[in-house]
Amino acid sequence: MGAIALVTVAVLLLGGAYVYLRVRLDQVHRLAIAHITAAAAGAPTNVLVVGSDSRATLGRGQSPQFGSANQVVGQRSDVTFILHIDPRSKQASILSLPRDLFVPIAGGRSSNRINSAYNAGPDQLVQTIQDDFAIPINHFVQMNFDGFQGLVNAVGGINMYFPFPSKDKFSGLNIPQAGCTHLNGNAALSVARSRDFEYLENGVWHFDGNGDLSRIRRQHVFIRVLMKKAISSGLGNPATANALVGQAVKDVQVDQNLDTGTILGLVNRFRTVGPNDLVTYTLPTIPVTRSGYGAVLVPRQPQDSQVISQFLNPPVPSSPGGSAPASVPQVSPRGVTVQVLNGSGMAGQAHRAASEVAAAGFQVAGTGDNATMGHVASVVRYGPGQEAQAKLLQSELGGSASIQADPNLHGSDLALVTGTAFTGVHSSGSASTSSPGTSASGASAAPAPPAPAAPTVEPYDPRAC
Repeated sequence: MGAIALVTVAVLLLGGAYVYLRVRLDQVHRLAIAHITAAAAGAPTNVLVVGSDSRATLGRGQSPQFGSANQVVGQRSDVTFILHIDPRSKQASILSLPRDLFVPIAGGRSSNRINSAYNAGPDQLVQTIQDDFAIPINHFVQMNFDGFQGLVNAVGGINMYFPFPSKDKFSGLNIPQAGCTHLNGNAALSVARSRDFEYLENGVWHFDGNGDLSRIRRQHVFIRVLMKKAISSGLGNPATANALVGQAVKDVQVDQNLDTGTILGLVNRFRTVGPNDLVTYTLPTIPVTRSGYGAVLVPRQPQDSQVISQFLNPPVPSSPGGSAPASVPQVSPRGVTVQVLNGSGMAGQAHRAASEVAAAGFQVAGTGDNATMGHVASVVRYGPGQEAQAKLLQSELGGSASIQADPNLHGSDLALVTGTAFTGVHSSGSASTSSPGTSASGASAAPAPPAPAAPTVEPYDPRAC
């Protein structure tokens, strides 16, 4: 979780631990990666973050849950995403690459799952991503299972809301009752790794059959929850911040060019980014079957190129220090009617987005499908005299949508057309939390109302309490 590592460093800097931090960062293990692309001064930076599935560092008691090093030989990239930090827009975003993505592997080999490229080392994975997607990789960060668990434990665990009892017999996830659940490092890892997620509704266990794509969706929520806890715990407790950095030093590996000065420079860019500011994308794919490889995913054109372009070129806000529009008009959402139209083609997106629009104080005038599908960016269309109201809704979307005058709009003041990159309505309202009770499997639970679900979160997915 390279994003969390940068947050940890920022926490220490804000606490005035500059000299101490330099000493600890010098101890991070560095890898020689030949195909790393140097970033120009002041240019955006792309950091390839890999969660290795190597079992070499796991304790003996965890072998039944994850398999031993003898049972699972070598290493693959269990989690792969690119962290994009843009000093111009002062934004950070994540592009996740599914592990079953079937692409040409660099070095003259035939096509295979992208996670297999890591078995030959990080350099081949870096080269594969650069060759296949034309995304320059400027730096590399790797964390293993043990490091991930240690990171969660260092912040005292995290709380997530489970709408239903949930389990995954392969990752070890076992949440016996719904509610706000406290996860230690081991339980958190079972959530982050879950590809065979099941939930209990009305006495029947239901299986989420979307595998890694659903796991990525849940990981994006998980990253925000962990970022929030790392920031709050580290800022208030120097001992926690020390434990976080100590864990990172022990279990994180980086490329040879990511020296201490470069890390501090990245942190300076990243430190103003909060959990809700992080924009997340998943590369669009199509499920297919390949002889000898079984079920895999191939990039979906042209949507994948559009998402990559949006990921690499975020909009530059007019106002300094934020991703929202330059000026948020002083109008109230009360009484503003909004049609919510699904423009992405993602099942159920309009209904979920409408729930968040209503939670932000707007009046939903109806939901449905847009006349055209396949939109990447979202659009807020507005009728005559409703520009200020459109800008207000745009601000609730974190500035990720454009606004567009529509003199022919009837039946509502505004129309929100959602795209595949839609990240939700970030209302200023706060969610309730409660103190957790006790439970099993490294988790504790107590009833608590959930935070509003992100638009790409399914009703059964865990989320922030």
